Amino acid sequence: MKLKLRWVGIAAAILLPKKMLHRLKLAVGASLFTAETPEGCLITPHDPEVVRQFTKGQEFMAKYRETFRALAK
Repeated sequence: MKLKLRWVGIAAAILLPKKMLHRLKLAVGASLFTAETPEGCLITPHDPEVVRQFTKGQEFMAKYRETFRALAK
């Protein structure tokens, strides 16, 4: 989908079509995050730092699965 930068006052803005907002489950005022990738810039509603921390937590839980099972008894 092709998007255009537009001036809104003294700032530049990217206008997202309603269809895209609905698909991303975004509302006006929602936060978006950007990350540079080898392919270009990624714009996402998910905070990459939270995703990284969640992944580390899952790895930790998997590594100590048996310990957590024993503690749950």
